Amino acid sequence: MRRATAGRTQWGPSAWLQMRGSPEILAASHRCLQGIQVRRTLEHRPLAQYDNCVEMKGWRADDFGSFDKGEAAFFQAEVGRLLAGRKAETPVRVLELGFGNGAFMGWARQEEFEILGTEIQPELRRRAESLGFEVAGQVEGIETASLDACVAFDVFEHIPHDELIMLCKEIHRCLKPGGHLVARFPNGDSPFSMPNWNGDATHKSWLGQNSIAHIMEQSGLDLVELRAPSEPCITPKDYLTRPLKLSLRSGFRLLAKAAFLGGSAPATFHMNYMLHSTKRG
Repeated sequence: MRRATAGRTQWGPSAWLQMRGSPEILAASHRCLQGIQVRRTLEHRPLAQYDNCVEMKGWRADDFGSFDKGEAAFFQAEVGRLLAGRKAETPVRVLELGFGNGAFMGWARQEEFEILGTEIQPELRRRAESLGFEVAGQVEGIETASLDACVAFDVFEHIPHDELIMLCKEIHRCLKPGGHLVARFPNGDSPFSMPNWNGDATHKSWLGQNSIAHIMEQSGLDLVELRAPSEPCITPKDYLTRPLKLSLRSGFRLLAKAAFLGGSAPATFHMNYMLHSTKRG
Protein backbone atom coordinates (compact mmCIF):
# COMPACT_ATOMS: atom_id res chain seq x y z
CA MET A 1 0.00 0.00 0.00
CA ARG A 2 1.04 3.67 -0.42
CA ARG A 3 1.56 5.86 2.68
CA ALA A 4 1.90 9.67 2.84
CA THR A 5 4.52 10.80 5.37
CA ALA A 6 5.66 14.41 5.84
CA GLY A 7 4.76 15.39 2.30
CA ARG A 8 6.44 12.33 0.77
CA THR A 9 4.82 9.32 -0.86
CA GLN A 10 6.17 5.98 0.35
CA TRP A 11 5.48 2.63 -1.23
CA GLY A 12 4.61 -0.40 0.85
CA PRO A 13 5.19 -4.02 -0.22
CA SER A 14 1.70 -4.57 -1.62
CA ALA A 15 1.84 -1.46 -3.82
CA TRP A 16 5.29 -2.44 -5.14
CA LEU A 17 4.07 -5.94 -6.02
CA GLN A 18 1.18 -4.43 -7.99
CA MET A 19 3.41 -1.89 -9.75
CA ARG A 20 6.15 -4.29 -10.84
CA GLY A 21 3.61 -6.43 -12.67
CA SER A 22 2.32 -3.53 -14.78
CA PRO A 23 2.85 -3.70 -18.57
CA GLU A 24 4.83 -0.44 -18.52
CA ILE A 25 7.31 -1.70 -15.90
CA LEU A 26 7.70 -5.08 -17.60
CA ALA A 27 8.31 -3.45 -20.99
CA ALA A 28 10.89 -1.06 -19.55
CA SER A 29 12.66 -3.92 -17.78
CA HIS A 30 12.74 -5.94 -21.02
CA ARG A 31 14.28 -3.04 -22.96
CA CYS A 32 16.89 -2.54 -20.26
CA LEU A 33 17.86 -6.22 -20.17
CA GLN A 34 17.90 -6.40 -23.97
CA GLY A 35 20.30 -3.46 -24.15
CA ILE A 36 22.58 -5.04 -21.56
CA GLN A 37 22.59 -8.34 -23.46
CA VAL A 38 23.43 -6.74 -26.82
CA ARG A 39 26.17 -4.67 -25.20
CA ARG A 40 27.68 -7.82 -23.70
CA THR A 41 27.49 -9.57 -27.06
CA LEU A 42 29.24 -6.86 -29.07
CA GLU A 43 31.57 -5.16 -26.63
CA HIS A 44 32.39 -7.45 -23.73
CA ARG A 45 33.32 -10.73 -25.38
CA PRO A 46 36.67 -11.75 -23.82
CA LEU A 47 39.43 -10.30 -26.00
CA ALA A 48 41.78 -13.08 -24.87
CA GLN A 49 39.94 -15.39 -27.27
CA TYR A 50 41.02 -13.17 -30.18
CA ASP A 51 44.52 -12.12 -29.09
CA ASN A 52 46.33 -13.70 -32.04
CA CYS A 53 43.60 -13.23 -34.63
CA VAL A 54 45.29 -10.45 -36.61
CA GLU A 55 48.62 -12.29 -36.76
CA MET A 56 47.01 -15.67 -37.47
CA LYS A 57 45.11 -14.30 -40.46
CA GLY A 58 48.12 -12.37 -41.75
CA TRP A 59 46.28 -9.04 -41.80
CA ARG A 60 48.87 -6.32 -42.41
CA ALA A 61 48.17 -2.70 -41.57
CA ASP A 62 49.17 -1.45 -45.02
CA ASP A 63 46.64 -3.83 -46.61
CA PHE A 64 43.66 -2.50 -44.65
CA GLY A 65 40.72 -1.71 -46.92
CA SER A 66 42.23 -3.45 -49.95
CA PHE A 67 40.45 -6.18 -51.92
CA ASP A 68 41.16 -8.30 -54.98
CA LYS A 69 39.08 -8.95 -58.10
CA GLY A 70 37.52 -12.07 -56.64
CA GLU A 71 36.40 -10.26 -53.48
CA ALA A 72 35.04 -7.33 -55.49
CA ALA A 73 33.02 -9.69 -57.69
CA PHE A 74 31.71 -11.54 -54.61
CA PHE A 75 30.68 -8.31 -52.84
CA GLN A 76 28.94 -7.09 -55.98
CA ALA A 77 27.07 -10.39 -56.40
CA GLU A 78 25.96 -10.60 -52.77
CA VAL A 79 25.48 -6.95 -51.77
CA GLY A 80 25.89 -4.59 -54.71
CA ARG A 81 23.01 -6.07 -56.71
CA LEU A 82 20.66 -5.63 -53.74
CA LEU A 83 21.51 -1.95 -53.37
CA ALA A 84 21.65 -1.02 -57.06
CA GLY A 85 18.12 0.39 -56.96
CA ARG A 86 18.91 2.52 -53.92
CA LYS A 87 21.86 4.39 -55.43
CA ALA A 88 19.53 7.21 -56.48
CA GLU A 89 18.87 7.70 -52.76
CA THR A 90 21.71 9.49 -51.00
CA PRO A 91 23.39 8.26 -49.03
CA VAL A 92 23.17 4.47 -49.17
CA ARG A 93 24.17 3.57 -45.61
CA VAL A 94 25.66 0.14 -44.86
CA LEU A 95 26.86 -1.40 -41.60
CA GLU A 96 29.44 -4.20 -41.51
CA LEU A 97 29.63 -6.28 -38.34
CA GLY A 98 33.18 -7.49 -37.62
CA PHE A 99 34.96 -5.74 -40.49
CA GLY A 100 38.31 -7.50 -39.99
CA ASN A 101 40.97 -5.98 -42.24
CA GLY A 102 38.44 -3.90 -44.11
CA ALA A 103 38.11 -5.58 -47.52
CA PHE A 104 34.35 -5.02 -47.70
CA MET A 105 34.64 -1.52 -46.23
CA GLY A 106 37.16 -0.60 -48.92
CA TRP A 107 34.90 -1.97 -51.64
CA ALA A 108 31.84 -0.17 -50.20
CA ARG A 109 33.75 3.12 -50.14
CA GLN A 110 34.70 2.62 -53.79
CA GLU A 111 31.00 2.08 -54.57
CA GLU A 112 30.29 5.40 -52.81
CA PHE A 113 28.23 3.81 -50.06
CA GLU A 114 28.25 5.43 -46.64
CA ILE A 115 29.96 2.61 -44.75
CA LEU A 116 30.41 2.14 -41.02
CA GLY A 117 31.50 -0.92 -39.10
CA THR A 118 31.96 -2.65 -35.77
CA GLU A 119 34.99 -4.68 -34.75
CA ILE A 120 36.11 -6.26 -31.48
CA GLN A 121 39.85 -5.94 -32.18
CA PRO A 122 41.25 -2.56 -31.02
CA GLU A 123 44.10 -2.72 -33.56
CA LEU A 124 41.67 -3.16 -36.45
CA ARG A 125 39.49 -0.32 -35.18
CA ARG A 126 42.57 1.93 -35.09
CA ARG A 127 43.45 0.98 -38.66
CA ALA A 128 39.94 1.82 -39.86
CA GLU A 129 39.83 5.16 -38.08
CA SER A 130 43.28 6.13 -39.39
CA LEU A 131 41.90 5.80 -42.94
CA GLY A 132 38.79 7.82 -42.17
CA PHE A 133 36.30 4.97 -41.86
CA GLU A 134 33.43 5.41 -39.42
CA VAL A 135 33.67 2.90 -36.56
CA ALA A 136 30.56 2.28 -34.47
CA GLY A 137 30.94 1.23 -30.86
CA GLN A 138 27.65 -0.59 -30.38
CA VAL A 139 24.81 -1.58 -32.68
CA GLU A 140 22.32 -0.36 -30.09
CA GLY A 141 23.75 3.15 -30.55
CA ILE A 142 22.87 3.23 -34.25
CA GLU A 143 19.80 5.25 -35.18
CA THR A 144 16.56 3.36 -35.76
CA ALA A 145 15.64 2.75 -39.43
CA SER A 146 18.88 4.34 -40.66
CA LEU A 147 20.54 1.47 -42.58
CA ASP A 148 19.96 0.24 -46.11
CA ALA A 149 21.91 -2.94 -45.38
CA CYS A 150 23.82 -4.79 -42.68
CA VAL A 151 26.46 -7.34 -43.66
CA ALA A 152 28.30 -9.90 -41.54
CA PHE A 153 30.90 -12.13 -43.19
CA ASP A 154 32.12 -14.98 -40.95
CA VAL A 155 30.74 -13.38 -37.78
CA PHE A 156 27.51 -15.12 -36.71
CA GLU A 157 29.30 -18.36 -35.83
CA HIS A 158 31.23 -16.51 -33.10
CA ILE A 159 28.04 -15.52 -31.23
CA PRO A 160 26.01 -17.83 -28.93
CA HIS A 161 22.51 -18.62 -30.20
CA ASP A 162 20.50 -16.55 -27.70
CA GLU A 163 22.79 -13.55 -28.12
CA LEU A 164 22.52 -13.87 -31.90
CA ILE A 165 18.74 -13.53 -31.63
CA MET A 166 19.19 -10.33 -29.62
CA LEU A 167 21.68 -9.01 -32.17
CA CYS A 168 19.35 -9.74 -35.08
CA LYS A 169 16.55 -7.90 -33.27
CA GLU A 170 18.86 -4.88 -33.11
CA ILE A 171 19.68 -5.26 -36.80
CA HIS A 172 15.94 -5.32 -37.54
CA ARG A 173 15.53 -2.09 -35.57
CA CYS A 174 18.39 -0.36 -37.41
CA LEU A 175 17.32 -1.33 -40.94
CA LYS A 176 15.06 0.84 -43.03
CA PRO A 177 11.87 -0.84 -44.27
CA GLY A 178 12.99 -3.01 -47.17
CA GLY A 179 16.57 -3.03 -45.86
CA HIS A 180 18.78 -6.10 -46.21
CA LEU A 181 20.73 -8.41 -43.91
CA VAL A 182 23.46 -10.37 -45.72
CA ALA A 183 25.56 -12.88 -43.77
CA ARG A 184 27.99 -15.72 -44.46
CA PHE A 185 28.78 -18.44 -41.91
CA PRO A 186 29.76 -22.15 -41.79
CA ASN A 187 27.00 -24.44 -43.03
CA GLY A 188 25.70 -26.30 -40.00
CA ASP A 189 23.92 -28.78 -42.28
CA SER A 190 27.06 -29.86 -44.13
CA PRO A 191 29.81 -32.29 -43.09
CA PHE A 192 32.18 -30.36 -45.36
CA SER A 193 32.17 -27.34 -43.07
CA MET A 194 33.77 -29.30 -40.22
CA PRO A 195 37.39 -28.25 -41.01
CA ASN A 196 36.27 -24.62 -41.11
CA TRP A 197 34.25 -24.95 -37.90
CA ASN A 198 36.86 -26.88 -35.92
CA GLY A 199 39.68 -24.65 -37.12
CA ASP A 200 38.66 -21.76 -34.86
CA ALA A 201 38.21 -22.13 -31.10
CA THR A 202 36.12 -18.93 -30.95
CA HIS A 203 33.21 -20.47 -32.88
CA LYS A 204 30.10 -20.69 -30.69
CA SER A 205 27.04 -21.41 -32.85
CA TRP A 206 26.49 -24.24 -35.32
CA LEU A 207 23.92 -22.73 -37.70
CA GLY A 208 21.73 -24.87 -39.94
CA GLN A 209 18.64 -23.97 -41.92
CA ASN A 210 16.22 -24.73 -39.07
CA SER A 211 18.12 -22.66 -36.50
CA ILE A 212 18.46 -19.76 -38.94
CA ALA A 213 14.73 -19.87 -39.69
CA HIS A 214 14.07 -19.71 -35.93
CA ILE A 215 16.47 -16.78 -35.41
CA MET A 216 14.93 -14.81 -38.28
CA GLU A 217 11.41 -15.47 -37.00
CA GLN A 218 12.34 -14.37 -33.48
CA SER A 219 14.05 -11.20 -34.72
CA GLY A 220 11.24 -10.12 -37.05
CA LEU A 221 13.33 -10.41 -40.22
CA ASP A 222 11.93 -12.11 -43.33
CA LEU A 223 14.14 -14.94 -44.62
CA VAL A 224 14.55 -14.51 -48.38
CA GLU A 225 17.12 -17.21 -49.15
CA LEU A 226 19.69 -19.47 -47.55
CA ARG A 227 22.07 -20.96 -50.13
CA ALA A 228 25.65 -21.46 -51.21
CA PRO A 229 27.73 -18.27 -51.56
CA SER A 230 28.20 -16.79 -55.02
CA GLU A 231 31.31 -17.95 -56.85
CA PRO A 232 31.91 -15.42 -59.65
CA CYS A 233 34.18 -16.57 -62.46
CA ILE A 234 37.35 -14.48 -62.66
CA THR A 235 39.90 -16.58 -64.54
CA PRO A 236 39.58 -18.92 -67.56
CA LYS A 237 40.07 -21.83 -65.16
CA ASP A 238 37.01 -20.69 -63.20
CA TYR A 239 34.86 -20.82 -66.33
CA LEU A 240 36.10 -24.33 -67.10
CA THR A 241 35.77 -25.85 -63.62
CA ARG A 242 32.61 -24.22 -62.32
CA PRO A 243 30.11 -26.32 -64.37
CA LEU A 244 31.84 -29.51 -63.20
CA LYS A 245 31.75 -28.38 -59.57
CA LEU A 246 28.05 -27.56 -59.76
CA SER A 247 27.26 -30.92 -61.36
CA LEU A 248 29.20 -32.85 -58.73
CA ARG A 249 27.53 -30.93 -55.90
CA SER A 250 24.09 -31.53 -57.35
CA GLY A 251 24.82 -35.24 -57.70
CA PHE A 252 26.09 -35.51 -54.13
CA ARG A 253 23.00 -33.75 -52.81
CA LEU A 254 20.73 -36.21 -54.62
CA LEU A 255 22.77 -39.14 -53.29
CA ALA A 256 22.71 -37.86 -49.71
CA LYS A 257 18.98 -37.18 -49.96
CA ALA A 258 18.22 -40.70 -51.20
CA ALA A 259 20.70 -42.68 -49.08
CA PHE A 260 20.88 -40.86 -45.75
CA LEU A 261 18.30 -38.12 -45.25
CA GLY A 262 14.97 -39.82 -45.87
CA GLY A 263 13.83 -37.68 -48.75
CA SER A 264 14.86 -34.28 -47.41
CA ALA A 265 18.13 -32.42 -47.75
CA PRO A 266 19.55 -28.98 -46.98
CA ALA A 267 19.60 -26.38 -49.73
CA THR A 268 23.32 -26.96 -50.21
CA PHE A 269 26.22 -28.97 -48.82
CA HIS A 270 28.66 -26.14 -49.54
CA MET A 271 30.96 -25.48 -46.59
CA ASN A 272 29.34 -22.05 -46.07
CA TYR A 273 25.80 -20.73 -46.04
CA MET A 274 24.83 -17.35 -47.48
CA LEU A 275 21.87 -15.70 -45.78
CA HIS A 276 19.72 -12.94 -47.22
CA SER A 277 16.91 -11.51 -45.10
CA THR A 278 14.93 -8.29 -45.26
CA LYS A 279 12.96 -5.99 -43.01
CA ARG A 280 9.40 -5.94 -44.20
CA GLY A 281 8.53 -2.62 -45.84
